Amino acid sequence: MYSFVWHVVNQRNVMHYGKVEEFVTVVTEAVPKLLSYKQRAQLILGLRARMILELFRKDPPNLQDIQRLLEKMNILGQQDAEVEESQANFVALVQTLLKN
Repeated sequence: MYSFVWHVVNQRNVMHYGKVEEFVTVVTEAVPKLLSYKQRAQLILGLRARMILELFRKDPPNLQDIQRLLEKMNILGQQDAEVEESQANFVALVQTLLKN
């Protein structure tokens, strides 16, 4: 799995960033002190944000996939005010884009 994740990141294959997110989750659960909560949350938020933005590039955008990823974002920021604010700002931006 490590080589697959490295290939995805190296090639910037955004549509497989979900697998990178899974890898980060598994590794940080196995080695909790590898990343702080804030670092882990920001990394996962960044991966999800890139996936959402990539979905907007499709014509027409897949609104169900975008909404599903937005719902997953609501889970992360509950332990850190800064992470929660970043998440809320991004979700608001995406909601604005969805309305237009």
